[in-house]
Amino acid sequence: MIINQAVLYTHLLDTMKDFYVNSLDFPLTAASPRSFSIKVGESELTFKASSLHTKPFYHFAFNVPANRFMEAKQ
Repeated sequence: MIINQAVLYTHLLDTMKDFYVNSLDFPLTAASPRSFSIKVGESELTFKASSLHTKPFYHFAFNVPANRFMEAKQ
């Protein structure tokens, strides 16, 4: 299965953006005060701000080929 785009909601938009863009170094493809998107392989992952009364939680993983594990870990 190929996922072209996924949209996730968060109550910590700035924290998520800092983590994915600055810590994990995913390329930022779009940004606004209420959302941002990053490029993940051939896919685009978009985070949108949730309402103040919700705290969405997701668990997902990225597949890293065995021959690139050390590079990904760094």
